[in-house]
Order: sequence, then structure tokens, then C-alpha cells
Amino acid sequence: MPLHIKDGGTWREASGVHVKDGGSWREISEGHIKDGGVWRQFLSGVTTLTIDAHGSPSPGGSGGRNYVTFDLAPPVTFYISFSGGGGGGGGQMARVNVGPSANGNELVIAGGSGGNGSQSGGGGGQGGGANGQNSGSASNCPPAGGGTTNNSGYGPGGSGGSGGPHSGRGCSGSPGSYLQGNPTCYSNSGGGGGYYGGGSGGSNFDSNTGAGGGGGSGLIRNWSLPSALTNLSSASFNTGSSGGKKVIFTLDGSPTTYTSDTPVSI
Repeated sequence: MPLHIKDGGTWREASGVHVKDGGSWREISEGHIKDGGVWRQFLSGVTTLTIDAHGSPSPGGSGGRNYVTFDLAPPVTFYISFSGGGGGGGGQMARVNVGPSANGNELVIAGGSGGNGSQSGGGGGQGGGANGQNSGSASNCPPAGGGTTNNSGYGPGGSGGSGGPHSGRGCSGSPGSYLQGNPTCYSNSGGGGGYYGGGSGGSNFDSNTGAGGGGGSGLIRNWSLPSALTNLSSASFNTGSSGGKKVIFTLDGSPTTYTSDTPVSI
């Protein structure tokens, strides 16, 4: 709730309010006045924050996209990071944690796309807003599975694609895991990073083909939120982010875009 004061006949929005306490000026975060016998709030320290996370696309598909809006009572520190791609074209997830590091307390994750496999093989799975998509198949190589999750907890990693019929010369893809897409078995067949990473695609070296990797899954945490985050007012799972990995923080209508690992204090 903004506060305005009249200055020289013009109303201006105040950027902060201070009171003198024991000889020291201190900024207040909330203020109340008594109006007709009722206390009414005229200054609130609560602000609105929207987080819009985009996972990495790849030649095989687009990354996932997740966003959430809630009320925030500063001070709060978030940590933005991009990681988890399985290599070999597996896209990175975009992750926002509550706290000064990327360890625990995941709040929002948008999954990365899986690698696109061989030129004649199947395309990678699209990164997930919720579940990552399966990849396309290649010659004698079934698709790799996308990572899965739901709004409130864990899901299994994506299943790996099978190897080619000549097992001595091919290899099988492997499941993804928590926060990690599986490393590639064939060039450009890595799984996308996500809350649960996508599986890597299998290959058939005899025909020089490899299935794409599965997309990583996403997450919006709406349980056990820190006390500073309240009134989760909108949350949406989307896929189809093709503009590159990024996280956009919009604080009271003012957006800031981040494309590399960084702490953000509000």
C-alpha cells in the first residue's frame, strides 16, 4: 500500500517512512492510525512478487515455463540457478530457491528440453511446466521418458530409452534423477534437467541413430511456504518456452530478468 504526502501542493509517493527512536532514525515497515475509534493500516510492508521461470530449449524442443504470484514481506533472499542438463544437448532447468544458495527449499522450477538425438533420430522431449515430454524415437531406439512430478511432491525420473538391436555396439539410455537429467549415451541425446530430469535416449551405432532425451519436469511449490510468502494468488504450468533460459522477477509491476546464477535479496 503506497503512502503519499503533499509537498508544495503536489502529492508525492513516499519511498520510506522513518521515526526517531532513542535518538536514532529507524525505517518502519507498517503503520496504523486510529480513525473513528478503529485502528486502520496506512502503510504496509507487504509487496507483490511474480516469478516467471523459463527452462532451456534445445534443437529437440522448447523448455518448460512456470510462474507464480504471491505476497511477500521483506526481507527475503532467493537464489536463482540454471543447472541439471544431462549433457549432449540436454537443456538446463531454471530454478528458484528460497534462501542464499541452491541447496533445498525449491520454490519454482521450469524443466529443460531433452537433446534432439541423431540427425535421423527422434527429437528431444519438451521441458516440463509439470511433466516433461517423452522424446521422439529413432531407428530401433524407443523414446526416452520425460521426468514427472505433481504439484505437491515427488515423481519418478524419466525412463531411459532402449539400446539398438546390436547390444554390443549400441547402448541403452538411463533414467533421469532428482534435479538432474541423465548424461547422454549417444551424441545429443541427453535428458533435460528438472525437478526430476528426463531420461537419455538410446542409440543404435550400426545405423548411426539415437533417440532424443526426455524433457525435465517442473515444480511450483504450494505447500509449507516460508512465513514471508503468503496468498499464493496464481500459479500456472506452461510449456512452450523457446526464448532461452531465464527467470523474470516482477516486483510491484517492475520486471528484472536474470540469465545466470545469482542471489536476489528483496
